[in-house]
Amino acid sequence: MKILFIGCGSIGKRHINNIKLLYKDNVEIIAYRTFAKSRHLDEDFFRKNNITQYSSLTKALSENPDVTFITNPTSLHIPVAIKAAEAGSHLFIEKPISNSMKGIKRLQTIIKKKKLTACVGFNMRFYPILNSIDKALKRKEIGDIISIRAEVGQYLPEWHQSEDYSHNYSALKELGGGVILDLVHEIDYVRWLASEEINQVFCYGGKYSKLKIETEDVAEILLRTNKSILSVHVDYLQYPMIRRCTIIGTTGKIEADIINNSGRIYDNFGSFVELSLNSYFEPNFSYIDELSYFFYCIKHKIKYPIIDIDEGINVLKIALASKKSMNTGKPISL
Repeated sequence: MKILFIGCGSIGKRHINNIKLLYKDNVEIIAYRTFAKSRHLDEDFFRKNNITQYSSLTKALSENPDVTFITNPTSLHIPVAIKAAEAGSHLFIEKPISNSMKGIKRLQTIIKKKKLTACVGFNMRFYPILNSIDKALKRKEIGDIISIRAEVGQYLPEWHQSEDYSHNYSALKELGGGVILDLVHEIDYVRWLASEEINQVFCYGGKYSKLKIETEDVAEILLRTNKSILSVHVDYLQYPMIRRCTIIGTTGKIEADIINNSGRIYDNFGSFVELSLNSYFEPNFSYIDELSYFFYCIKHKIKYPIIDIDEGINVLKIALASKKSMNTGKPISL
């Protein structure tokens, strides 16, 4: 199998390393890159992994890659994804799928016409704690969902320590940065766990810190469904990192520390049981499971992967509505 990477920053490197771990010498990896100066695009990495590089996307696609990984900055995803899809390549697009709706319908049309497998990189769908919670909710262990509260915070300068955070895509509006799009996992998983479509969005947020960025560094997002209220807090400010979730139901609640892969299910009288999980979890496991699932879908021609292009678009619409609400001060109906 031949795999093309468009974007070889930290997430691109992670996927390359994991593909090598999973499939060893059974894959050929090539890369399209613009050869812009960047500290994380070290030549040793390409030599070590025997990656042929192309400065022309047309030339790279003429090599007929079976799969293309879109791991460049968010604002650049759709134009290259369209070209790769037109060439008949299956697609793995890192989250979020884009920073706007421009070109989205065209990409959808090409994917469906050519019957391609396309997945969006929401690796948290493969976290054991979230899957255990999903199963508990489906068993109605806390009754019907009334509220879900998700929170994530991470200090941006500590995020990618080998890079200058102020020049990273997270800090730059034109590249699709900002905490709402960057930490969009929380929007995805609360929507998944709620098992309901969101019909209204309201958001307060902005740049409140002294970080050297042009994007928002904190946001409080309220999401309404027909039966529940969901809320998401995201920030670039907290150290050490936190990631947790509380779900309130009609007969109890679930509290989860996602980083520590732990959680409890409480009844309305304060008694609780521990969620049954493996004792050790490392986040890279979720990326490996995500890749395994993606390639399984390609092999078995799965028509609708669990995180397909449509799922990615639905999450993007909520994130964009959050940004619009933040800027206008008004609720946005979906």
